[in-house]
Amino acid sequence: DTLVHLTNPHLPFGGVGNSGMGAYHGHHSFKAFSHQKSVMYKPFILDIAQRYQPYTSFADKLLRFALRPIPRSWIRVLYGTGFLALAGIILAIIFATKHH
Repeated sequence: DTLVHLTNPHLPFGGVGNSGMGAYHGHHSFKAFSHQKSVMYKPFILDIAQRYQPYTSFADKLLRFALRPIPRSWIRVLYGTGFLALAGIILAIIFATKHH
């Protein structure tokens, strides 16, 4: 009789406290020995395979290219270009609103 409870995996008991090891059969053992955590899956357009390991050689090259340092000379050019583009957009909006 002491081992009969082992034949039915759906029984949640095996003794509690000093009388045994606790609940360790079936679904109850899964709950007892598992650590619950939240998992969210939300598809996103930038959620591409190259974002996750294991990286292919193409993904590795792509990441190395994207993460390399940008030279200061490029930053100055980008700032200047961005400033000119912003000024051009503002002037175009002003011109369009005055002549509309």
